Amino acid sequence: MSDLEIKLIPILEDNYVFLIQNKVSGRVALVDPGEAEPCLRSLRRLGKDLDFILITHHHADHIAGVAELKEQFPRVQVYAPEKNKSQVPGADFYLKDGDRLTLEGLGSFEVIFLPGHTLGHIAYYTSSEKALFSGDVLFGLSCGRLYEGTFEMAFETLQKLKKLPDETQVFCTHEYTMSNLKFVEELIETKQISLGYDAVALKEYKKNLLEKLSKGLASVPLKLGQEKISNPMLFAKSVEEFKRIRQLRNVFKPPKES
Repeated sequence: MSDLEIKLIPILEDNYVFLIQNKVSGRVALVDPGEAEPCLRSLRRLGKDLDFILITHHHADHIAGVAELKEQFPRVQVYAPEKNKSQVPGADFYLKDGDRLTLEGLGSFEVIFLPGHTLGHIAYYTSSEKALFSGDVLFGLSCGRLYEGTFEMAFETLQKLKKLPDETQVFCTHEYTMSNLKFVEELIETKQISLGYDAVALKEYKKNLLEKLSKGLASVPLKLGQEKISNPMLFAKSVEEFKRIRQLRNVFKPPKES
């Protein structure tokens, strides 16, 4: 059994920060702290100092808490994408695709370059825990908007993620799954989904999601194996198909609850 524990810290409107803790060594890392105070409260409750901060990309809701956390924990080591040096100037180390990051007490993480949402976006994957900290490139039943990259970039990014093991737990940083479910249901209803898409698998996905939400739980972490067969962005077979679905998602407005 692993000594690592991963906790979700809700921040802002629908973001998550991830706290990775080794229950034996006491080492702690935060992933994408877009707000400092909720993170500080969690650390105080645990009675822990902060050792590491991992950044996936430069958007404010992922880095806005870094400066205050560094003030509170001067010895913290901050890791960020190499391509975001100018946008995340306070980092101590900058990472590129294929780097192997070893954090004392927390294990080894592979750095995966995943452009599309932004041009410098990276993710952190630990094979020992089968966990992927994916930032904003993949969400439950969807993917991140393309603010800087091209559709070709984003499609190739998703193909990279599909190569990871089905049992991978995906720790994405927004709670968008219910809204995305309504989008996919509309795609099916209006027959805009790809041929071969397994609508039965989506029903099972919905059942599991509603069970989680009814218990007050987050939909995160996602199960990558479920996303591969239920997420239309991952299911897309070509750049053109992905572009069509992503553009439909851009303009989709979820129906209001009755």
